[in-house]
Amino acid sequence: MASTPSSTSRFKAFLSHSSVDKGFVEATARRLGRRRINFDIWAFETGESFIQAIRKAIAGSDFFVLFASRESLKSLWVKFEIQEAEELLRLADIDAVGEEDVENS
Repeated sequence: MASTPSSTSRFKAFLSHSSVDKGFVEATARRLGRRRINFDIWAFETGESFIQAIRKAIAGSDFFVLFASRESLKSLWVKFEIQEAEELLRLADIDAVGEEDVENS
């Protein structure tokens, strides 16, 4: 994922989701704004390989946000996105933020 942003830059998040959940995720993305979100219908270019587009969007993000639902957890694309994010975590290109981090803030 992207290197640690400076205090004056904005963070960008990749939104991982099932197409079944797209309406909810798109509403969330609109509230957060294009500058803060890598959302498939905004970030992927026409004709670009879907796999390469996903890799580029995740690598260009500071956070990986999983919209966990029954459908997303069954999705092969979401599983691929999770694997890509885990690989970047393993390479220390991303910091992990867990439930305990959110609860303690």
